Amino acid sequence: GPNMASLRKANINVDISRAELKGVGEETASSVERAYWDLYLAQEEISIQEKSLELAERLLQESQERVAVGKLAELDLATVQAEAAIRQESLIDANSRYEQARLNFLYLLNPSGQSFWSSVPVLTDAPFIPADSLATVEEHEAVGMKYRADLVQSRLSLEKGEIDVVQ
Repeated sequence: GPNMASLRKANINVDISRAELKGVGEETASSVERAYWDLYLAQEEISIQEKSLELAERLLQESQERVAVGKLAELDLATVQAEAAIRQESLIDANSRYEQARLNFLYLLNPSGQSFWSSVPVLTDAPFIPADSLATVEEHEAVGMKYRADLVQSRLSLEKGEIDVVQ
């Protein structure tokens, strides 16, 4: 046993490196997926803000017509103008968040080429609720405890420590 300890520790070190690489790959995939959905959400937010601005501008136009015919005081028009300005500001903020999400997504994808920063990703997937039933929380927990890369690394390090004690 003690004579083979170095070989077993070397094998465990290889397994630890594999688990670490798997963890990095899983984290990268998770980051890309999160960035995709952030970009999708930002794109949806822009369309919502555009519709909101459209409604505010329509209300402003109607209010201006009411002021022109004398059915609305000019003081009340200021409130409607302020609301339209707020909606315009919200749209500008939504566009800014979209650009941030787009650049983050492109950064994570790391496409090749000179002008990849100016490319606009086409988002084809939309969120949905799966038709089949999901597993229970306990089943997900058991799978996570067994396969999570950081926990696998910890178990392997413990095993390596036990070999040191034997040696």
